[in-house]
Amino acid sequence: MVRTTVAAALLGLFALSSASDSFLHKKPDVPGTIELPITLVNGANNEGPQYLVNISVGTPPQEVTVQLDTGSSDLWIFSSDNECNNKYGCLGGSFNENASSTLVNDMPNLLNYSYGSGDSGTGDYVLDDVHIGGHTIKNARFGISHTSKGEQPIYGLFGLAFPGNEFITNLNMSAYDTIVMKMSQQGLINSAAFSLYLNDDDGKKNILFGGYDKAKYSGELQTLDVVKPGHYGEWYVNITALGTSTVASNGSTTTTWFGNSSIAGTAFIDCGSPKMYLPAGSSMNAILNSGGKYDPNLQTTFIPCSAINDTKTTVDVKLGGSDPDGPLIKVRMSDLVAPYTGNGNVTFGGEEACSFGLSPGPDGFEVLGDAFIKGAYILFDMDKHTVSLAEAKLNVEERDIVAV
Repeated sequence: MVRTTVAAALLGLFALSSASDSFLHKKPDVPGTIELPITLVNGANNEGPQYLVNISVGTPPQEVTVQLDTGSSDLWIFSSDNECNNKYGCLGGSFNENASSTLVNDMPNLLNYSYGSGDSGTGDYVLDDVHIGGHTIKNARFGISHTSKGEQPIYGLFGLAFPGNEFITNLNMSAYDTIVMKMSQQGLINSAAFSLYLNDDDGKKNILFGGYDKAKYSGELQTLDVVKPGHYGEWYVNITALGTSTVASNGSTTTTWFGNSSIAGTAFIDCGSPKMYLPAGSSMNAILNSGGKYDPNLQTTFIPCSAINDTKTTVDVKLGGSDPDGPLIKVRMSDLVAPYTGNGNVTFGGEEACSFGLSPGPDGFEVLGDAFIKGAYILFDMDKHTVSLAEAKLNVEERDIVAV
């Protein structure tokens, strides 16, 4: 069995410490909100970006690093006795439940998690205090992983979706209140809502619990109802169309839409997924029109790395279903081009190839992952079952926070 390597642990702690340092002199939280800095780590083995935060668990508090994930619902962390069968190690630190005086292990052996990446594990569901941004959530439910395996680098996860998507429901057992819901119930935030700002290269990415920041986006937030396929689980929204836009030298913009009828449907917003995965016909056209190509053998979309400097092209995603005035998010090439960390050296057009943030997905599998979220500012409201979106501004230091 492989345990977390010292080097990997130190790397993660250094990255998170740097992000935390940038927030040391931030303004106090607006009442009813809690702001938490996010650190970006580019995962190995083509895992893509992983958005990390520091939290603490138990009494006295033990600090761990977890990955934010709007595509799942459970908070779980590694136990200090975790049997880690992962060549990259189990990252982000671990939790010694025997050292916490407030822990109650009332649901042993009921945690059983698995993800599309192939990572999986087992453990217990427990109750204990969780500390986030200097605030304490009392008696919160979360998982402790005692065994784990996989082929991708993995941290503990901070799931941000609805209770209906919790792993415990796979056992036909009742869902429990998520961390965000508990924060609202205990008065730490005004409502069970949070917003994500990922489009920043200078270490100021953040998650804002209980509110949104008007300084971080252009125009107005447009609100969509979350689509409920039987029950509220993930953050599904209606998607209308996919296209590309190019700005000419005279300043005029040409937009081409691809297969609106084939793209129409629902997609879930998932910051734990690196790319947009959309129906093959439309996405292949958009990939080619952006200068990329899809490699079916490596199951990756590639583009010349120099495309990151293209300021004239965007990939456009129209949301809202039948609403012609629904949100339009224009994703910049700088948000779509990322280093390829898979096996082998891949070239494209005589230069180094990078990973492109749009790939064809299987029929019925539509995901708006990190590549999309970096282009948007998004407010997720669990109470109202809504998502509000606008185009994100780049590298904004100003704050104009509104509690909801």
